[in-house]
Amino acid sequence: MDVRLVVAGAFLLAIPVLYLLLSSRPNKGSAGGEKEVFTEGLLAALGRFALIEYTPTERFESVTKKVLSKSLESGRQVVLITQAPRTRIYLEGNIDYVDSGRLKIVSITSENPLARLQMFRVGKQQDTVPSEADNTLTNVSINNLEFAVEIIEGLAPDGVLIFEALSGIILGLGAEKKEAAYKFFSSIVEGLSEKDRTLVALLNSGAHEKETVSAYEGLFMRIFKIDEGRLVSLKCEPEAINIDISG
Repeated sequence: MDVRLVVAGAFLLAIPVLYLLLSSRPNKGSAGGEKEVFTEGLLAALGRFALIEYTPTERFESVTKKVLSKSLESGRQVVLITQAPRTRIYLEGNIDYVDSGRLKIVSITSENPLARLQMFRVGKQQDTVPSEADNTLTNVSINNLEFAVEIIEGLAPDGVLIFEALSGIILGLGAEKKEAAYKFFSSIVEGLSEKDRTLVALLNSGAHEKETVSAYEGLFMRIFKIDEGRLVSLKCEPEAINIDISG
């Protein structure tokens, strides 16, 4: 048999295999490429104003932690508004940032209105109340949300507000105060939009009526949802449509 024919036949047979191997490599639209977008450009993907929607079965805490860590690593000051018991999750590994004043964690409580901000030092007895100048965790009653507004207004010009407790506040205030909750949050959005500050809010879309979800969506230019370990865009730039958050 002619050797040249054998070589030519082998080459032709190898072409489909080579094509399959090349086509299976990750590209910009694959999971590998999307994970790089998340790890290297999360803040750019979210932009200045982003809403992240989730359902009760999704681990939204892990997404919050990623946004928090990236914001702190970028050198920016962060205010995180959350609720117990999740406060301790976000404190893990970030106490130094709290001590330095780079991170302020505000925990929304259902307690009666407080005469002043109740503050306590991490790692000390909770009945020890240091001066308000200390870098501490802050409890704010859901009935005294003006305290939270004061803290947000103190953000540095390029600071980041992570509003993780949005659904908790809406549900905590109840149907009778639904409009008040929206007015409170929309005023925060308006205030931040006038300055070079970033807002990332999380909303439990399964816990609210459709009209309520739509109302809050209308405040944002970029909207994502958490879907089976990925951050999927509902309203965003094309390059940030599908980002891996499983790592």
